[in-house]
Amino acid sequence: MKCSFFFLGLLIVLAASSVAQEPSLADVARQKPKKKATVVITNDDIPSKTEREPLRPQRDPSSAAVSDRGSSLGRSTSERGSKSAGQIGELKAKINDLKGKEREYELSIQQLEEELKNANSDFRVQMYSGALENNRKSLNMITAQRKEAESQLSALQKSAAQDSKKPESGTN
Repeated sequence: MKCSFFFLGLLIVLAASSVAQEPSLADVARQKPKKKATVVITNDDIPSKTEREPLRPQRDPSSAAVSDRGSSLGRSTSERGSKSAGQIGELKAKINDLKGKEREYELSIQQLEEELKNANSDFRVQMYSGALENNRKSLNMITAQRKEAESQLSALQKSAAQDSKKPESGTN
């Protein structure tokens, strides 16, 4: 009899110790993660300045041309030409950037059309249709911006060509 009480007591002690070793689900949930994932960013991840031109404040070339004509009375043609060249460079960079965005939207539209074909639920059809509509609107806006920038570039290049043909004033 004493032996059975001894084994019963030993069994209770072992059961209690095994329960004490494993934390409860609530304790596990309260614990903070011991190690968070870290992201290491190196210089290779950051685009260099040679890949893209630095961003410059955008000016409306038509208003700039008007103000340039008024303020360039005492300047030589070469000084006006260099300023026009800077504006032309800015517009070309803007056009290239807009062309890149157009390509991105075109690829996104193709992917969404493919996903829409393979959609297997009404929810997915609605989701892909809405995203497709938004991307098409964005593509149309960017295309209009690119066309406007191209027309501004063309006008600025014509203006620069006319300025280069004019004789320099104020030099004797």
